[in-house]
Amino acid sequence: IEQDLTLNRQGFDAELIVHNGLPETPITDVAVAIRFYDQDMNPVVASSEPEASNALFFLQDPTLSGIDQLPDGNIPGATDAEIHWLIIPTLDAVTNAADYADPRGTLFYVGATFSYKISGVAHQTTVDNDYIYVKPMPELRLDYFLPGDVYGDDPLTTSEVEPAIPFSLGLRVKNIGHGWARSLAIESGQPRIVDNVQGLLVGYTIDGTEVEGVTHPDTLQVAFEDLAPEGDASVARWIMSCSLSGTFTNFNAYLSHADELGGTLTSLIAESNVVSHLLRHDVIVDTEGADSVRDFLTIGEMVYESDGGEFAVSNVSDVATLTPTGTDQYTVSFTEPVTGPLYARVTTAAVQGMRIASVIRSDGKVLSEHNAWTASTRDDDTTTYYMDIFDCTGSNSSYRVTVEAATRNLPPVLGLIGDRSAYIGKPVSFTVDASDPDGVIPALSADSLPVGATFIDNGDGSGSFAWTPVSGQNDSYRLRFVASDGQLEDFQRMSVTIASDDFIYGPAWWMTRGVLDGFVATTNDFAAVNQGQLKWMAFQAATELESTWPGGAGSNVWTVIDNFNDADNYRAANIGQLKAVAAPFYNRMGLPMPWADAPETDNFAVGNVGQLKNLFSFDPQEE
Repeated sequence: IEQDLTLNRQGFDAELIVHNGLPETPITDVAVAIRFYDQDMNPVVASSEPEASNALFFLQDPTLSGIDQLPDGNIPGATDAEIHWLIIPTLDAVTNAADYADPRGTLFYVGATFSYKISGVAHQTTVDNDYIYVKPMPELRLDYFLPGDVYGDDPLTTSEVEPAIPFSLGLRVKNIGHGWARSLAIESGQPRIVDNVQGLLVGYTIDGTEVEGVTHPDTLQVAFEDLAPEGDASVARWIMSCSLSGTFTNFNAYLSHADELGGTLTSLIAESNVVSHLLRHDVIVDTEGADSVRDFLTIGEMVYESDGGEFAVSNVSDVATLTPTGTDQYTVSFTEPVTGPLYARVTTAAVQGMRIASVIRSDGKVLSEHNAWTASTRDDDTTTYYMDIFDCTGSNSSYRVTVEAATRNLPPVLGLIGDRSAYIGKPVSFTVDASDPDGVIPALSADSLPVGATFIDNGDGSGSFAWTPVSGQNDSYRLRFVASDGQLEDFQRMSVTIASDDFIYGPAWWMTRGVLDGFVATTNDFAAVNQGQLKWMAFQAATELESTWPGGAGSNVWTVIDNFNDADNYRAANIGQLKAVAAPFYNRMGLPMPWADAPETDNFAVGNVGQLKNLFSFDPQEE
């Protein structure tokens, strides 16, 4: 899941204006060296290298007006040149505790040496120092949380499609720095599967977000409140679903910071402060003064509080016992004294088909509904059931647990649909399937159908979409399909994109993904193809394969894409490079390589646009 985190931070604009008052004589060989000093006029290091380790400031490459380049720049006669540098302080710029309390920040001086030539004669000017105050900066820690077990369709059952039970990808952002974190936001992309060894048609979707306990459906963006220094925190959850049941066994998070903004030099998030955890359950820390936002109990028995605190929990499952005390009532007690925050799991078949109605501690306290739950694990054909209890102040207590039948109506579930693409004048059709865990045949419907399209509920849990688009309907249409049992419903959104009837001669996904500029089949087919065009075509092909091929594009395809860089985009691509990039796609779809009979000696010849289009003219939907 790719996410972009943004926040406002302090930066400085250094401006240098040079007026060339000589109408006929240029100023040549211009160079500028910017100097930094601390408040005692000791030199300090600034760097334009994102990987530098000892600099207190990052200098972005300058923006130029009236001068062609730096260094060795030229300013024409009778011209004003304007040069700007963005200066970004690093975390090391403010490290003294005394400076944290000063509302102005830490004092630094900035000056420059300006060297140039006029008519071949060298000159040098020292620009007087100016001063800046660098305020303390935030430093962020990101703790991610993902549950061990998720529930969707069981691939081992063929008679029904089990419902997907939403789960959350949780995140706690904590400001461990000495300055405010302002305008903090995270934009999340939909999940992308990069490897699927079993080839199962599995899909993950993010259906909405939750910030500080408030749900925001149909958005992938999280906007946090400003975080105060010294430990303020906020939590978000992305509400997710998975088409198949399964277990997460490992979970990693990785970080990069934009090089043009200083890379690792200026990052406010250290690699060691991006941490992932497997979640045992969302719980509520209900001690005095705690907030009402759910907290995270992890496997390994640590609690990460929504307000920034964290503490260890004793796993006392080994000394926990369950005793029946009446109809649907049980007592959880312990064979040894227990102290402090605790987590206990007892194995019992009594919770099969049941839910916990209430838990009352021996001193009369009623536990939050989030702090007691049922769980199950499956090993081959055997399912084991558990009752779990969390208590953050549970020393030497016992618990009276009441259970009740879990007879609530379960919603129907739609099978994975996926986006489609087609041509004007050519029919597009597909089937939508749904089932209901309660045995009801769900009713199917569709919203926002384009003119001429039909959707028929077949009455057996399936529905048929059919459409032959006509001239003038070349566009992308967003459709919504709904399965309902009369009370609850499941829905999916998908897109049908239609190519123009005079569109390029190729698969419809070329238009869907916007891989070509224009609608003419033969435009520039014999022109040399450059590496940027090859990268663009390959990325869009991988995106199409990800959304239409069972199991996605696969790791080999995405490895090629992820290894692309921004260099050499206008350099010609040779035939060997075209083959190397295209090969993983053909391997993924089990197709023969189209160059099998081509001579190997052509590999270093420059490829053309027509050859690129030919290599990527496959259609995963048809395959």
